[in-house]
Parts: sequence; C-alpha cells; structure tokens
Amino acid sequence: MNGNRIARLFARACRAELDAVKPGNVHRFAPGHGMTVADFEISAEVAAPALARPGARLGRRILDAVEATRRAVGVNTNLGILLLCAPLAAAAERPGPLASAVAAVLAEADRDDARLVYEAIRRAAPVTKAARGMDGSITSVPAPFAPFRIGPPARAGKPAPIAASEGTVAGATGPV
Repeated sequence: MNGNRIARLFARACRAELDAVKPGNVHRFAPGHGMTVADFEISAEVAAPALARPGARLGRRILDAVEATRRAVGVNTNLGILLLCAPLAAAAERPGPLASAVAAVLAEADRDDARLVYEAIRRAAPVTKAARGMDGSITSVPAPFAPFRIGPPARAGKPAPIAASEGTVAGATGPV
C-alpha cells in the first residue's frame, strides 16, 4: 500500500475514534482536558504524513508524528493511536499478510527505534487523569510515569510536582 493511502486511512481512523463516546475523554459530543475535537482532527492531519512516510523506521515515524502534533496543537492528542498505528503503517507497505508484516516490523525495531520512541513519549508528555487537578491543570505525575517526566526527581513515595505554565514543564530546556 502506498504512503498516501496509509496516511488517509490513519486520518480516517483518528476521526472515527472521535465518534466513540468515551466518558471522561474527548469525543465528538464533548471536549475535555482543555482540548477540542478540532485539536484531534488537526492532529490526525498533521501526524499522518510522518506516520505514513514510506520506508521510515518505526521510531522515526512516531517521533516525527508527535513533533508535528505538538507544533500544530501544542498538546498530546494522539500518542496512543500513534504507538498503535505506526507498526501497522510500516507493515502496510510490505507484501504479504499484515500479521506477519507487523511481526517483522517489530522484530526489526532496534535500540535507535527504542530511543526515538522514548523521546516521542517524553515530548508528547502524556499525563493521566490522576495527575490533573479539578481545573484540568497538571498537578503531579504518578509514580509509574516518573521516568517520563522532566524536572527534578520525586521524593520516595510521593509523586513529583510539575509546574506547568504556557507549554513548559519545570526543568525543561525548551517548549514541551
């Protein structure tokens, strides 16, 4: 399958996902967490070319798609679907059954791919609902997510506070 078709199918899947009612999450009938459906639609369109770039390595697809999303909407709207779809997009370029192509893509992933995926996760700055205050602001990062945070380390047994202000995180060297 060619890159343009993969990109179109990815964007279509992202839009379809917005039609699913997900209490507590953004969907076609409810914004949330300071994000709107338009943010997700824009994210799908800007991430699709990177995710579907013919011949690109797995890690590069994910990092470039996350960076395109951050430039366009400034927040993490699609890390989960990018992590899910990147191996599928790479596999769709290959001949033969999709399942064996996905297995091959994952088997070929190397340390550089892992480093790029980790960087993508760090730049996307995923935050769980447990880390958000009642007003939607980031208040802390729960312990399981501590490796993905930027800033001083947490004290034993306590989540690390994050001072989020105008797109920056405490300790970051640039926009997050």
